[in-house]
Amino acid sequence: MTNGRLRVSTVAQETENPAEARDGQSQVDGDQSDDFRKELIRNRAALMAAMARLEESLARPCGRDAEAWISEVAVSTDVVRDEVVRHIETHEGPGSFHEEVLASQPYLAPRVAKLQREHVTASTIVAELQAALAKARDSEDPSSAATEIRTLGSELLMLLVRHRQSGADLVWESVNLDLGSGE
Repeated sequence: MTNGRLRVSTVAQETENPAEARDGQSQVDGDQSDDFRKELIRNRAALMAAMARLEESLARPCGRDAEAWISEVAVSTDVVRDEVVRHIETHEGPGSFHEEVLASQPYLAPRVAKLQREHVTASTIVAELQAALAKARDSEDPSSAATEIRTLGSELLMLLVRHRQSGADLVWESVNLDLGSGE
């Protein structure tokens, strides 16, 4: 983090298309890491859009056309999976946000570790949800899996909501706390 000072604000618009959200507007005051931070902001908006799409899909009635509902939820789940993978790569890979935080503020290591454990949990739930969807597709009564699919989907969404807030708290603490700076 550059000198421990960075103010991040977004002007991201909610959208149903995560790719559009990733291309949304952002404003970052900082220096050489601006592109990286802008990417974090765009990815955050894209994940939120993917989550909204999954929530809408899960909330629709399964009804008579269970196969269409399952297909819609599967597509939404795939979009969330792609955004979760992108999020993990951005936050845990070489030169990632977590690596930068750990290098500059090692006292935040327990919070980073918690977020990384949540990445594993989110990936596991996505895999379980995809397996439930595949099983439902092959079932003679696909609508019988609706409760399990909704439960897994809701569990994933709740985890991601909490995770996004914890991540935002980490970003705020790592870039905005500069004790003694008068800011």
